[in-house]
Amino acid sequence: LKARRMEHKEISLDAAVREVQRLADSLESGAVSDEGTAERQAQIQRTLGLCSACEDAVARGGFFSANEELDDIPTHSLLLLLLPYYSAILSLHIRTRPNPTGDVQQIVERTAVLGDVRRTLRDFVQRMHDLGVL
Repeated sequence: LKARRMEHKEISLDAAVREVQRLADSLESGAVSDEGTAERQAQIQRTLGLCSACEDAVARGGFFSANEELDDIPTHSLLLLLLPYYSAILSLHIRTRPNPTGDVQQIVERTAVLGDVRRTLRDFVQRMHDLGVL
């Protein structure tokens, strides 16, 4: 199963998930900063797109069923369970466009991102609970 990068190159699902994991973990640990450069923000956006492509591939591939428990999931597929978490982490590090006029648009955009992150994390925690992890 392949995940398609935004640049239309194909890489294995495992390699794509590891790339997503690497950036999300680096951002969370502080090893990589999301501050400053447009290049870093572009990397976060590309990785978020890759994460979304991985989630689509997992959904299409039928990796998990609704009635599964953690013991039913093959070890090599466990990392795939973390994709929604990584998506939320990456989304938190997206910077909204600065608005020099002090317009409310920046606050509205950030509030929308935070709402999406909250829903994603709530669904992720519910999924972990359903699997018997929590």
